[in-house]
Amino acid sequence: MGTDTRPRPLLRLRTRLILAFAALALVIVGGMTLAAGRILSDQFREYVTRQQDRRNQAIASALSSQLAERGGSWEGDWLEPICMAALEDGQILTVTTLDGTVMWDAATHDNEHCVRILAEMESNLRALYPKVLGSFLSKEYPVRLGQQAVATLGVASYEPYLFSDQDVAYLQALDRLFLVSAALSLLLAMILGAWWALGLARPIARATRAAERIARGHYAERMEDPSSIRELAELSAAVNHLASSLADQERLRARLNRDMAHELRTPLTTLQSHLEAMIDGVWEPTPKRLADFHEEVLRLARLVADMEHLARYEPDGLVLHPTAFDLSDLARTVASGLEGRITAAGLRLVLDLSPAPVLADADRIRQVLVNLLENALAYTPSGEIRIGTGREGAWSGISVADTGIGIPSEHLPHVFERFYRVDEARRRHSGGSGIGLAIVRAIVLAHDGEVQAESEPGKGSRFLVRLPSADPV
Repeated sequence: MGTDTRPRPLLRLRTRLILAFAALALVIVGGMTLAAGRILSDQFREYVTRQQDRRNQAIASALSSQLAERGGSWEGDWLEPICMAALEDGQILTVTTLDGTVMWDAATHDNEHCVRILAEMESNLRALYPKVLGSFLSKEYPVRLGQQAVATLGVASYEPYLFSDQDVAYLQALDRLFLVSAALSLLLAMILGAWWALGLARPIARATRAAERIARGHYAERMEDPSSIRELAELSAAVNHLASSLADQERLRARLNRDMAHELRTPLTTLQSHLEAMIDGVWEPTPKRLADFHEEVLRLARLVADMEHLARYEPDGLVLHPTAFDLSDLARTVASGLEGRITAAGLRLVLDLSPAPVLADADRIRQVLVNLLENALAYTPSGEIRIGTGREGAWSGISVADTGIGIPSEHLPHVFERFYRVDEARRRHSGGSGIGLAIVRAIVLAHDGEVQAESEPGKGSRFLVRLPSADPV
């Protein structure tokens, strides 16, 4: 049989929460109602049974008192009021002396009345407990004259429970009270559930609407009223962060397009104008002019190469080959290779190296250090460049500090963004395309590391890379 791929119907969060609150309330209130009803019913049955036994004993005591007042004589009709009153309560009495003489028998005295009373008692029991099978049972109690038993009182009633009309009315009223309480509790739970659900669903709905507007390009969209619920507040913060990140990415994309268009337009315009001049016979194709054309072509080639180089450092294209090595050894090797350029620029190279073992891709980390040194070399007119390595806790670090022109504080958070230029004119003059530090960050993050920049305009900059430490090499 095929799998049903039809989409399942979706319920709103508010509806689900209301139903959940209602189901929970139904389970709790229903369980409590059933438990309370069972407990109260059991206690009431026990109470009825005890009361019935007390009434029987009270009847025996009343008979004993009346018999004592008459000096032990059974003559007269004094038994009838007591026995008939008991009959109205569902108790059929029989009084028999010890020699077997029957002094009173309610069934014989008024059998029709007895049948009617017992039928009523049976009906009361059936109304409350339809599944309980009752029966007519008799209990005996002594009738005394002084301390001596002179007769036996037999009390026949409908067992196991003898309920009067008042008892039935009380239990039925109790059942109705439980039902009303359960219904009111369920209604209250649904009202509270709807209120809570609305409070939970509203910020989620706002987040959904905000995300939809962000998806349509409204990157200025923000959720301004954070919820007092931690998870919802985190959701609002995440949506705002997403909008901010997308706005930054859109800004970078727009700037990239603008910068690349500008960088491409300048050499292309130069080439076009010069070639048109040669075609029109205004200029002669001299070696000097052809060399200028070649320089512009090389500039275009460098821009394309930069783009290709940056593409290799995208998260899905960066492949690492980690090996164990020491950052201090790598720093010595790289410094040795660039020392001639640094010295030729009139700068002093200072090494402050301590052991810093890591497990990383040595070629990628070499690229990081080279990019940082190239950046320092481009923006340090005089003074020194210092390379430092060391280990601190779980991190091994490498730093490059210079005494160059520094970076203004407003630009410092953006220096690792691709194609970001602190000073447009200065960057074009230096020949940089603004991807060196972006590559540094991409490599470091791929190693689960950290990179940060510190700078003070006019005094220099310091770039610090931290990588997870490894066992000493």
